[in-house]
Amino acid sequence: MKSRPTRHKTPGERFPEAGPTGKKIFILEANPLFRENLTRVLNQEKDLAVIGAASTADDALKAIPLLAPDLVLADISFAGNGPQFVKDLRAMNRNMKVLIISANAKPSQADRLLRAGADGYILKHEDPDEVAVAIHDVLAGQIYVSEEVLTRPK
Repeated sequence: MKSRPTRHKTPGERFPEAGPTGKKIFILEANPLFRENLTRVLNQEKDLAVIGAASTADDALKAIPLLAPDLVLADISFAGNGPQFVKDLRAMNRNMKVLIISANAKPSQADRLLRAGADGYILKHEDPDEVAVAIHDVLAGQIYVSEEVLTRPK
């Protein structure tokens, strides 16, 4: 079976649908299908604009300073040391918001990342509208944690 070429965004490449008015979002997500769907969903929000994405933590750390997003939506499960990645983002820009998106509902995971400086923690299986709510809450200065994580026994 012949493989198809994969479309990759290079670090710092802007997405064509990003407009000048909304809050700027950067997505770190290894799964290309999930990353593209998140981009589509978030770009439907009138006040949000996905300005870039990366599939690796290294690419994200190169692109984020160039793009200066207001919020980084990051799946850190593949980034190795998630808390260190969050600290690296914080060192770049203390005002930039960091929302973790994860399949891991363990409260201890969310707690480690929030203590490292993340502004929120949402689960990947949440409804797309809830992801938008989480982003808006975090951009407004609130801490957001998925209800399932909050109510799960430690």
